[in-house]
Amino acid sequence: MLSHIRNNGWEIWLIPEMEIEHKISKHRLEKDYLIKFFHSNGLTRYQTRMLNYSQWQKLLLMPFHLINDLKKIIVHLLKYHSVLQTDIIAIGELNLLLAIFYSPINNFWQYMKNSRKNIIKLALSILKNQKIIFAEPLRKVHRTGF
Repeated sequence: MLSHIRNNGWEIWLIPEMEIEHKISKHRLEKDYLIKFFHSNGLTRYQTRMLNYSQWQKLLLMPFHLINDLKKIIVHLLKYHSVLQTDIIAIGELNLLLAIFYSPINNFWQYMKNSRKNIIKLALSILKNQKIIFAEPLRKVHRTGF
């Protein structure tokens, strides 16, 4: 979010004395909500990571991020394997890490899905325009005088 703010020309200030009171409703601390929350945040990681990179840099960096993310998942599983059934924080972190690992794949899948939809829309509009062009009945041409 800060990258978007900075890229749109806004200044970002740090005010250490500033305090914010944030009220969190009870349902946001329940296991199901936290798992969905961590998962959805993880799925956005690829876009956030790649904001300031060009297309060729994204392709170059993606394998390194995938390897690093996989390493984090393995370390987390080794560290918290005994409490993954009971510890909500450990479960949430694992869901976050899994979603982060999956985020480039998810991003690519969404891109392909949208591309297919756009190609189909384009093809349908071309076909529709073709029908309009040929929709007029052919008129008989009467030749006279030879």
